[in-house]
Amino acid sequence: SSLFLLLQVDYEFMKKVEMRLENECSIKDPMNCYRSDLDESEVDFIVVGAGSAGSVVASRLSEVSSWKVTIIEAGGPAPVGTQSPAMYFNYPGTDIDWNFILEKERLSCLGSGGICRWPRGKVMGGTSILHGMMYIRGNPEDYNGYAALGNKGWDFESVLPFFKKSEDNRDYKTTPEFKGSERFHSEGGLLTVQRFSDQPDVVTKIMAGAAELGFSVMGDLNAANQTGFTVAQMTQNDGERLSLAKAFLYPDHVITRPNLNIITNGFVMRVLFDNKKRAIGVEYEKRGVVRRLLARKEVILSAGTVQSPQILLLSGVGSMEQLAKVGIQVVADLPGVGKYLHNHVSVSVPIELTAIQGHNRLTEATLNQYIVNRTGPMSSTGMSQVTGFAHLPNGNSNEKVPNMQFFFEGYNANCSQEGDSEETGTQFIQMVPTLLHPRSRGYLELRSSNPKDSPLIRTNYLTDPADVNLLIKGVRFVQQMLNTKALQTLGARITYGRLSKVAPVCDDFPADSDKYWECIIRYRTNPENHQVATCHMGPAEDETSVVDSHLRVREVSGLRVIDASVFPFVPSGNLNAPTVMVGEKGSQLIKEEYGLQ
Repeated sequence: SSLFLLLQVDYEFMKKVEMRLENECSIKDPMNCYRSDLDESEVDFIVVGAGSAGSVVASRLSEVSSWKVTIIEAGGPAPVGTQSPAMYFNYPGTDIDWNFILEKERLSCLGSGGICRWPRGKVMGGTSILHGMMYIRGNPEDYNGYAALGNKGWDFESVLPFFKKSEDNRDYKTTPEFKGSERFHSEGGLLTVQRFSDQPDVVTKIMAGAAELGFSVMGDLNAANQTGFTVAQMTQNDGERLSLAKAFLYPDHVITRPNLNIITNGFVMRVLFDNKKRAIGVEYEKRGVVRRLLARKEVILSAGTVQSPQILLLSGVGSMEQLAKVGIQVVADLPGVGKYLHNHVSVSVPIELTAIQGHNRLTEATLNQYIVNRTGPMSSTGMSQVTGFAHLPNGNSNEKVPNMQFFFEGYNANCSQEGDSEETGTQFIQMVPTLLHPRSRGYLELRSSNPKDSPLIRTNYLTDPADVNLLIKGVRFVQQMLNTKALQTLGARITYGRLSKVAPVCDDFPADSDKYWECIIRYRTNPENHQVATCHMGPAEDETSVVDSHLRVREVSGLRVIDASVFPFVPSGNLNAPTVMVGEKGSQLIKEEYGLQ
């Protein structure tokens, strides 16, 4: 997630790693053996996108044996290498990534010419195949905030059962620090949630440093208190990534349902409407042939924060003015489609641990350990399993709600420069302060009426000065951490030389001044993969809202959006768990509407 993660690979060894994993049949994507039925012309429900929400929706709706459900995914089966948690940095930018082109920014991502990158999964499982697997729900006040906007049923106590419904939590009954958080968790769901068994030794020092600063450590940040530092729980099962397709679509009792059909490599181009503005199906392309599939009951867009609004716009649902520009006939004039786009934004601070000898964690021995036992460095994400939440002073917000999350990078077993002893002989990590409640807002529009054209995505990162000012405070917090006794025993210090390589222009500012760090933040901007709000939920009086509290698209019928794009503002943490919750709640709303409990 930064320019220091350029892969330096022993090509022959990496080919060996890939071949060994490809030949490991027990972790192959079951879709390699599944053949979808392309002959059907009409079903009850069509779900567009087999990502973190869509996989849940298709699985839950197909529990009703009388409902015929088809899910259409633009990508194919996941490469076997994605199943190793350590390989998660290696797949963005490949053919399982949509590789969206973002508009050039004036005030962010300047180290890469103003072009920010967003990895988005084009594969069974969607972005749950590419991300870091961290299971963080956000703060209860996030959901209470959605309810306060007029979205009845989205307060924390109302959504908690839908977090628990999917969860098979392996830690909360056995981990001493989780004592007292039982009401927030459950076991037996389809989504296994547990800590990695492999944790770098330096994690204990990070926790000790956080404790010196007065933070709770190693606790459950998905319970009553969200501030503190911990080793996060992950959506993984005993050393293997658990994508949402793997969790919700691939279990034998699901994938064998005669009423569930999975179409892979199917590119949905638009939703079809009748003359009463009812969604009656979709048009999609597979193997160069354009096909139509009709829906007796509903079409559900779970294509994510980029493609759900894109498909709506291509279908004539959006701003009348914008649709006229690209020559698309208006079905419903909804000006909020594609608007209010925002995301967590971070900056990577490179740190040298001068008292520790660096070493490469991906070796023949650790590869064999993973193949045989699913243990060792390849069974975890190294330092990326560590996170922390803090409320840094910014004058006007609720101190119970953190405004800054801290990620860590390094000690990876994936052949990146992190942890490569051949490079310097010294161990490097990164601390990554991350803005949880950005004020800057962007938007998404169509470039043309051609579904194959990538949408125009303008992020507007760091256009609000308050965002930069709070990230500077995040950097100052990193410096406080480095000055703790615990981290001083590691010889921890910021490596300004690495910063100079990426952003030499910043050296013109006084060393360590706020102006210097503002420059670094604008050059080393890291967008996280937590985009929201392009189909945001709101009450009828909110004329910019795209869906109601039942996730039904306004001014049409038979069409819902069920994914992260419906959040009015981004939750205080990683987006994986909240998106699964939306899939669970959305599925239940549909069942209730059709008289099922």
